[in-house]
Amino acid sequence: MLSKIDIKDLRFYPGAKAGLLQKTATVTLAFDGAVPNWRTLERRLRENVTRLQPAAPIWGLRTVDWPGAFAITRTDRQTFADWIVALTIAMQCWARDPVWQGRVLASTGSTIRLALPWEREFVLRDALALALRHLLLWGQPQSKPEIAVKLAKELDQWLS
Repeated sequence: MLSKIDIKDLRFYPGAKAGLLQKTATVTLAFDGAVPNWRTLERRLRENVTRLQPAAPIWGLRTVDWPGAFAITRTDRQTFADWIVALTIAMQCWARDPVWQGRVLASTGSTIRLALPWEREFVLRDALALALRHLLLWGQPQSKPEIAVKLAKELDQWLS
């Protein structure tokens, strides 16, 4: 079971990199544990993501549009890394930063490298941290409802 995701390296570039069209940040993440059964996890991710900001949907995205609307992928197969990209970008969008697509640069064992668009550094940092916390919660087979409520309040406070 996935228990922890650490941000090992985060670098901001003033221009576009890694095939993105906006200012780009690269991030290296390290995982403790394994991603649980993918089909079950993906279903939970889709269920939960639409509950985050129901009053502020992003440009009419439907549940089936996640994470592909935000992640430039090389294949039709979506991964947990694509969800990290998508949720981080969605949180920046909810914070009113005009960002759109990111990509997974590499995924090997317990390390992932991502390219993410950014407008304001602090917004990307906070969005990434919040996205990782939400994804870890949703990845737990028996998540506690009070933790979900606390995270939802934290997201609402951050956005206000």
